[in-house]
Amino acid sequence: MLVFYLVAVTGIALVADMRASIASAASAFFAFNFFFTTPYHTFFVANTHDILALIAFLGLSIIISRLVVRARERTRDAMRRSRQTDTLYQLSVALIRSNEVESVSASIAERVQRMFDLNRCAVLLVEGDGFRVGAATDDGIDVTDRELFSTARRALHEREMTGLGTRRLQLGNGASSPRGNETLVVPIRTTDEPIGVLVVVRDYDRRPFNDEESRLLVTFANQAALAIERSQLTEQRTRAEILSRTDELKSALLSAVSHDLRTPLASIKASATTLMQSGVSWDEADRLELLEAIDEETDRLNRLVTNLLDLSRIEAGALNLARDWYEPAEVVNEVLDRSAHLLEGREVRLDLPSESTLIDIDFVMISEVLANLLENAVKYSPANDEIRIAARKLGDMLEFRVEDRGPGIPAGDEERIFDRFYRVEKQPRSRSSGMGLAICRGFVEAHGGSIAAQPNPGGGTRFSFTVPLARAEAFTAEPPAGQVAQP
Repeated sequence: MLVFYLVAVTGIALVADMRASIASAASAFFAFNFFFTTPYHTFFVANTHDILALIAFLGLSIIISRLVVRARERTRDAMRRSRQTDTLYQLSVALIRSNEVESVSASIAERVQRMFDLNRCAVLLVEGDGFRVGAATDDGIDVTDRELFSTARRALHEREMTGLGTRRLQLGNGASSPRGNETLVVPIRTTDEPIGVLVVVRDYDRRPFNDEESRLLVTFANQAALAIERSQLTEQRTRAEILSRTDELKSALLSAVSHDLRTPLASIKASATTLMQSGVSWDEADRLELLEAIDEETDRLNRLVTNLLDLSRIEAGALNLARDWYEPAEVVNEVLDRSAHLLEGREVRLDLPSESTLIDIDFVMISEVLANLLENAVKYSPANDEIRIAARKLGDMLEFRVEDRGPGIPAGDEERIFDRFYRVEKQPRSRSSGMGLAICRGFVEAHGGSIAAQPNPGGGTRFSFTVPLARAEAFTAEPPAGQVAQP
């Protein structure tokens, strides 16, 4: 029968605390004495061996109760520490993946509230002489609260966690909770400077913060300090890179302006000054030559300014595509008509798709790309050599090619020629600004295509770029204005 009492005492120890377990052992002792030892139904013991058995039972029950309760508490502590470690690990992973201060703050607030069963949790970041909400689990944290503000300043200054004590929970609508709560303010700072504070709020009827939870909150705050500092450094580095790129572009633009823009301006000024000389009688041929020089240099100046504006739009990511459906032949013919004065009778061989093909492009941009490549082919190839323009389908893209028989591009420069303001060193000095191919790449990539240069079989250079074909499913819908969808 003693075994059954031991089982009952052990069962109580599995679910109760130490005091209740010892009380159950004492109760089992008196119950066994009352019901199963002689004389029955009394607390007297007649036999000596029954006394020894009862004492042994009581001692064994107490020992078992203590061991079971302690084992259960250790198991609970181990599980709690495991959850804490897992939470810290998940927080570390989340913080590593986050690059923005707001995202890091939100991860901290969310996990701290879930782990500590809080009513409110917020990360307040230092901003000037005050604080701003980096992240909050709701709008219950009022950064204009004078007591909270002064407590946060004190916590940062003293580098210690500070409590506000019992106070009513301020809600976002100006009302207050009828229940008292405990509010803790944990400083978030590195060795060098303060970053912010972690504010946690929990009702007293749940449970007050204990020492272990306070230490864990400090650990979370230290993790937050490192992560937020890393995010701020990343943002500062990004801003520095943007400023550096801006300065680089500005320097390059100034370099282009100082040389490429000055040349046509000087020519225009010289021609205009010559025509304005008093006392000089110009014959019609000389006057027309000077006027043609002014017109040509003005066009060149206009192209340079347009290229500078286009390049600035590309760098700023401000390209807006007016896409529509066009036949490749429409683009090619428009470019050939526009470039007739450059070709001056030079033969251009076309190799375009025979079947009806529609491409989805911004007509102005793609025609500008083709015109730039055609101008390069004319500029860097012998006057009597043929130029070839071809187009073919490549999956869901259409590839345009412009081929010439010029000197070609030096090995290693195939990619660099698309950099802004880059000129090939080994080629004779041209009047190129070094912006045309960079603009071509920006326009093509804005369409989701690519552009490349490679040696042309038999000599010369082959430029190729891709643009998207009109989607097949779009043919069943109403075609864009002014275009007719072909089957």
